[in-house]
Amino acid sequence: MSLWQGQWFLDREEGTHWLQSVLGKPYLDAYGMTVKQRILDTQGVTMLIDFNVSQNPTTRKLTISATVQTQYGETSFTQEV
Repeated sequence: MSLWQGQWFLDREEGTHWLQSVLGKPYLDAYGMTVKQRILDTQGVTMLIDFNVSQNPTTRKLTISATVQTQYGETSFTQEV
């Protein structure tokens, strides 16, 4: 998720569309849909089990928590962006 679209020199299409789809959008749903799709498009991810996104207006940070099923097993993560 930390990879912004266009940052990876081998594939400029790879990455999260932060500028186009997340930053500056007034609704958490816009963030959530973009991030969920990014997770589901990740190679090896087979299912999104749990997902939560919250925004702190004071720090202007977005916290994303998810539990996913992958071809290797279940894993969870929380990331602040």
